[in-house]
Parts: sequence; structure tokens; C-alpha cells
Amino acid sequence: MHKETPAVRDGILTAAATALIRDGVEAFTISRVAAEAGLSVGGLRYHFASKQALLEGLIDHAVGGFDQALERAGDTPGARTRAYIAAALPGEGSGRIAAALVATVAVDTSMLAILRRHFERWQSMIEDDGIDPTTSTMIRLTMDGWWLAAFADLAQPDAATAAELKSRLTRLIDEATDA
Repeated sequence: MHKETPAVRDGILTAAATALIRDGVEAFTISRVAAEAGLSVGGLRYHFASKQALLEGLIDHAVGGFDQALERAGDTPGARTRAYIAAALPGEGSGRIAAALVATVAVDTSMLAILRRHFERWQSMIEDDGIDPTTSTMIRLTMDGWWLAAFADLAQPDAATAAELKSRLTRLIDEATDA
């Protein structure tokens, strides 16, 4: 019998992301993820009854950092938009998260609907951030593009340019809160 603990679930989800990124969409199976996690197929199925449940868990796990950042941001005008910038900035682990999300959608396109719901919720949160919704939306879309560029290694900005971009986006929020 397997214990249902967050650590075991997190280990399975990490193994799923690793297998998906390393082996590709075509090779993504419950048995491969179980082997990567050091579990039997039955042990994995105790936590995730199906491949669909595993993919949904992978998306929820991957977007958890965004959720936590936006929830912790508080109600100060512009706080959630600032938190979105910080959460979306390419950095430690963000490329892996992006790759897992894109690969999950590639395995099962119905997962795109789940991802869309997360983005719609985030959009609502930053539109209701106490600043001009057009400004917060422009910043969200900029960060989404930056995040995708980091994932696909599409001419990412160098460190100095990245710092200036972050500074300018932050100034837009400051200007919107002063208005």
C-alpha cells in the first residue's frame, strides 16, 4: 500500500515532466512515468488513476507557482501585475515548467482547455488589480511572450536588456498607480 503524500505526488509529477521532456510526447506512458518515479504502475495509479489525471495533475503542478504568486500579492494597486512579472520571468526552472506545459498539451489537446481556464483566471485577477486593465493586460501579454521565447529559445534578451525590460514594465505599473 502506498501513502498518499504531497511529496510522493510531487515526485510523480517531477518524473512525468522529466519523462515527457526527455523522451517526447510519443513515448509518454504511465509505465514510463512509473519507472522514472521508481514506482510500480499500480503505485502510480494509486495517485493518478489515468493518464488524463496525470496530465491534469502536471498542468496544475506547473501553474501552481503562478497561482501562489498572485494570491500572495495582496490588494495594493498593481501588486498582482508585479507578481505576474516576477512569476513569468525566465529563470530557475521556468523553462522546464514551460516545456512541461507545452508537452502536456501536445500529448492531449483537451489539456489546452484546462490551461485556458488558468490564463483566463489570471487575466481576471490582473484586470482587477487597481490599475488600468489595458496596462495590466499589455504587461501580461508581454510576459507570456517572454516566457514562450525562453521556452523555445527564441532570441531571448541578454541580461542587461532583460533588466531594462523589467524596469520599464515596472515603471508602467508605477505610472498606472499614480494616475
